[in-house]
Amino acid sequence: SCHTGEFLDAEEMVCLAKLLKARGADVLKFVGDHCDTDEQLAENFRGMLALKKALDINVHYHNNGAKGKITRIMNPMLGAYLVFCSDGYNRSSHMAQMELTNMVNILGEFEKAML
Repeated sequence: SCHTGEFLDAEEMVCLAKLLKARGADVLKFVGDHCDTDEQLAENFRGMLALKKALDINVHYHNNGAKGKITRIMNPMLGAYLVFCSDGYNRSSHMAQMELTNMVNILGEFEKAML
């Protein structure tokens, strides 16, 4: 698990992933720093696709920030192996995480549209 601490472009994400894989990682989970602009959002998607293409192990990637919630929804559709959700919300919940039932419905609708 790696929190990058800053926004990384697709090439930087792949470089970091390859380094961690070379150190023996068999699964990778990345949380990028703030994704606040449309350009950063597009770069996040490009990064997820590049990670999936460059590695032969399970990879998860999402960002925090104003557009981070979108990366939590879209990246599993692009190949991320994890979805972080909340089973209901309370005072200690991470509000950027989708509610579990809503996420299941979103992914189900996406799957139906792809048939």
